[in-house]
Amino acid sequence: METFETSLATLGVDYVDLYLIHAPWPWSDRGSDHMEGNIEVWKAFEEIYKSGRAKSIGVSNFNASELQQLIDATEIVPAVNQIKYHIGFTQDETVAFCEANGILIEAYSPLATGRILNDERIVSMAEKYGKSVAQICIGYTLQKGTITLPKSVHEEYILQNADVDFEISDEDMALLDGIEDLE
Repeated sequence: METFETSLATLGVDYVDLYLIHAPWPWSDRGSDHMEGNIEVWKAFEEIYKSGRAKSIGVSNFNASELQQLIDATEIVPAVNQIKYHIGFTQDETVAFCEANGILIEAYSPLATGRILNDERIVSMAEKYGKSVAQICIGYTLQKGTITLPKSVHEEYILQNADVDFEISDEDMALLDGIEDLE
C-alpha cells in the first residue's frame, strides 16, 4: 500500500487507470514460486480497486496455473494479463485461459525486442501491404484481439506504430500463425 501511495504522489495523480503485479516472481529468481506473496499483494490491489484509486487491476507475466491460483484465493479476477506476445510466440495456453476467464491480453514486445525486424517472411509481407515490418507485427497482435504495447523513443516510429488502420488477410494471418521460431 505504501508503494502505491508513493506511485500516486510521484505521478501527481489521484488514481491510475491500471495497476499491475509486474511478475509472479522476482526477475532474479524467474520461475520460482511466490504465489503466497502474490495473493497477499493481490488482496491489497483489491482494496485499491475498491477505493477507486485504480480503475483496473491486473498482472503481468502470469501463466494459466498462476492465474488460476490467484483467482481461487481472491475476490476479483484480474482485468489484464500483460504478457510477451508476438509473431512466433503467442502463448496459446495462457491466452486461452485468459479468454475463458474474461481477462484481456496486453501484448508487450510485439516486435520481439527487435529480433523480428529482419525476418524475411515478415519483410516480404510488409512489402506486399506497403507497410513497415513493425506495422505488420503490431497489426497482427491487434487482429489477434490483444491490447498492444509497442515501445519506441523515436517520434517517427511512434507515429508509424500508431498507423495500423489496415487488415491482414486471413491467408496471411495463417502464414504468420505458422511462424514458430521467433521466441
